[in-house]
Amino acid sequence: MFAACAADAERTPFGVRAPAAGGSVAGGAGTAGASVAGAAATGARDAGVAGTGLGGKTSAGGASNRGGSGAHGTTDAAGSGVDDAGAPSVGGAPGEAGSGDTPIGGFSGSAGRAMGGAAGRGGSGSVSIAVDDFADYQVVQRVPLGASQMVSVHGTLTDSGMVARAIEARVVDFATGAVEIVPWTSIVDAPTSSFSGELEVPEGGWYRIAVRAVDDAGTPIGDNVGTHRWGVGINILLIGQSNMVGNGNAHTYTPVTSDLSALYGNDNRWKHLADPYDGGGSPSDTDYDSWVGASLVPSLANALAASFASVPIGFVTAARGSTPLHGTDDLAWVKRTAANHADATNLYGNSLSNARAAGGIELVVMHQGETDATDETSKEEYEADLQTLLAHYREDLYDTLPLFICQIGRSTTTIADKNRTDEDLQPIRSAQHDSDDGSNVLLAAVAIDLPLDPTAADHYTKQGHDLLGPRIANAIGHYFGKSDYYRGPTLTSATFASSAHDVVEVHVQHRGGTDIAPPSGINGFQVLDDGSPVPVGAATRKDASTISIALGASISGVGSVRYLYGKLAVSSLSGAVHDNSDLVLPLEPTATDLVVQ
Repeated sequence: MFAACAADAERTPFGVRAPAAGGSVAGGAGTAGASVAGAAATGARDAGVAGTGLGGKTSAGGASNRGGSGAHGTTDAAGSGVDDAGAPSVGGAPGEAGSGDTPIGGFSGSAGRAMGGAAGRGGSGSVSIAVDDFADYQVVQRVPLGASQMVSVHGTLTDSGMVARAIEARVVDFATGAVEIVPWTSIVDAPTSSFSGELEVPEGGWYRIAVRAVDDAGTPIGDNVGTHRWGVGINILLIGQSNMVGNGNAHTYTPVTSDLSALYGNDNRWKHLADPYDGGGSPSDTDYDSWVGASLVPSLANALAASFASVPIGFVTAARGSTPLHGTDDLAWVKRTAANHADATNLYGNSLSNARAAGGIELVVMHQGETDATDETSKEEYEADLQTLLAHYREDLYDTLPLFICQIGRSTTTIADKNRTDEDLQPIRSAQHDSDDGSNVLLAAVAIDLPLDPTAADHYTKQGHDLLGPRIANAIGHYFGKSDYYRGPTLTSATFASSAHDVVEVHVQHRGGTDIAPPSGINGFQVLDDGSPVPVGAATRKDASTISIALGASISGVGSVRYLYGKLAVSSLSGAVHDNSDLVLPLEPTATDLVVQ
């Protein structure tokens, strides 16, 4: 809270009592005998010269000079006139202290009162006003899919009495304070000691908040400016397990390039985003992680900053390593306490509590699924739980909130360690693929091609994180109309290319690209004959939309093709197919086998 200093004045039912030293008080009435009709009085300064005004008694005790408060000489014992709604005085200088009663409201005389007098122009007094500042780097969530937000502005007012007739607020740029984002706008009429109002603020940042008190004439009588940077933009809730947290052994961090990238962290404070973004907090916290390193979030932030120029992006922590989607315990994301949806003892409630504490979110990004593979969650269970999770967030936040999910990558762990087999991983990957509908749940990124850290069990290398972030950012950009695609190429069909059924061609549908690579040495394909594997020879690019696969034996029964199926327990996949889009997106793994026609 920041307060503007004020003159030492006493509050009265009719205004502000003048300081003992005779300083003028903004909001005091005009000089002796101001007219009922509101004309400015012109009482003489020198003692013994009477100032007159229609409807007011004359004062022979030395009225203040053209509206200045205080008295010169002694006060007039006989003065009893009332200045009723006097107009502003002009150019008054402070008077000198008299020997009689201290004048009230700027009228010289022992019984005289000023009722509702307007501020004197040129007086030196003020009131004390303080604004409750925003947190530094705070991102106020805009209206989802909108371009502004009604921002709450509140603070305190001291010694104002009847002087302050309104509170006004405005928004200026943080860097210089010279660019007015929102002009002075009245937010509170007849303010009391504490005030609260709203101001519509366009998206953007960084900003400063300013408030001021004004009198009946609209003259400022006290002001205050915040010192923290804040803005209106997009907040993103980050949920899931270890590859969202950034669990791993990589401790060389990607710099966050934009100052408009902010973090609402595990300490429940706003700050500039930096890795390890999900560090800190207490071991007793539901989402606590002790093993944190490089994450996908800096590269995601950098890519979003390029697409959403001048719009602050806030990231809200909520992920925890080794947590499933499916289940009934507190560490299962689908679990919600019926009596208290924001129950922070479970992961969902904790994430909801964080989202609300941050001031709301616009979307959710989730990287999760490896633990469900370990737990042998079925494809049907995982798909149903994704829909339930989305429904929970939409009920508790807003009803069109989108969920951006990442498809899990490969696994290099032993079966004894993590129980991740082809048969366990494939249902989760397929469920994530099939849950994408382009508007509610979006498959934001495929991670099948990302390099894994051989020292950190199924966690991406820093290079992998730096590839993943821009893919997610592009999907978010697509949702907001900033990209015309968000997914890579996909396989649509397979056909025999020889009468001996020993060559199969698979056909590629492009989204953002127009061609594929590499031209040869492609790996990751499996071909089956009535469900049994057939030896695969060379796989090569035939043309921009066709890959030819030579087989080591002819297919005699029902042929089928899989691409990047199951565990794929290798640390790198150098022969994976990618398109020629700006993001060089991978050819998506098949969710179901393609029957060869």
